[in-house]
Amino acid sequence: MEESALKEILHALELHSTRMEQKLEQLEGQFSEFEARLERLERKIDSSTSILPKQRKMLIYF
Repeated sequence: MEESALKEILHALELHSTRMEQKLEQLEGQFSEFEARLERLERKIDSSTSILPKQRKMLIYF
């Protein structure tokens, strides 16, 4: 292979590597956002299940 062809291949690989790193950072950011949303949902579920027993007691009295 010619040297220019090898340089072109190397350049293409460097561009691909850069794009993959950017995509990885983007996915990590999305994953962090997803984790935060999941934690908020878990807290909502935990708080709603702690209210339910009190509501059941109220229903029994009425």
